[in-house]
This record gives sequence, C-alpha cells and structure tokens, in this order.
Amino acid sequence: MPTGHEKAVVLTDLREQTFPKEFQHNFYHEYLVIKPMLCEKPEQRPEASQLDANLKEISDSLDIEEMSDP
Repeated sequence: MPTGHEKAVVLTDLREQTFPKEFQHNFYHEYLVIKPMLCEKPEQRPEASQLDANLKEISDSLDIEEMSDP
C-alpha cells in the first residue's frame, strides 16, 4: 500500500505528464484517455464529448457491453 508521500509524488509527476513506470504498458487504454486530460493549457484538453467518444471506442474495442452496471 503506497504511503501518502508516494501518492503525492505520483500526483506531482502526473501534473507534468510523467506516468509511473509500466503504467503506459499495463494500462494502455487508460493512458490514452488520461494523458490528454493532463495538458497544462485547458484549450488543449479534450472536450467531454470527445472523452465520451473515446471511452465508447475503448469499450467497443474491449467488447464490453455495459461499463456502468453494478
């Protein structure tokens, strides 16, 4: 279990678009969604509609029918 300091380091690194080792490899689809959302300039971040489209595309590619069912 990561410590508070370790979490703080990861979050600080993410603000600079530096992901933890192996994240891009182990969570490729998530990486593709998260990385653009971390752009420093808001105008470079994706719109909510684009995020929705990206998530639907990922869902389809993973052949997942329903992502939000409990």
